Amino acid sequence: MRKQKTAELPSVASPFGLDSDAMQSLTVYQLEAMSKVSANVLEGVKDWHSEVSRFVSNRLEKDTALQHALCSCQSPNEVFETYTSFMQDAMAQYTEEMNRLGEIMASKGAAASDGSGAD
Repeated sequence: MRKQKTAELPSVASPFGLDSDAMQSLTVYQLEAMSKVSANVLEGVKDWHSEVSRFVSNRLEKDTALQHALCSCQSPNEVFETYTSFMQDAMAQYTEEMNRLGEIMASKGAAASDGSGAD
């Protein structure tokens, strides 16, 4: 039976994948900068997830409203108009959402690169 190779994972004591000698050679400034970048990245992930959750919740409400509206349609033309309006609104909202997510990433990226933590 062949022994399988396993990938080495960074140890808990070395979260950046650096050995103890490398960690000791880092200056206080470098460690503070790494800490600020990590905090900014985590803040960005939190903001991103909050925004996506808000958007998905809103879209589910709109999707449910569409189903109710379609049930009340009396003609094929009314179904077409209902779907057309729904799709136009959805495309506009998806475009706005992509812009919002881009703004979140841009602001967190700028804060991470200058280490300020500012939005």
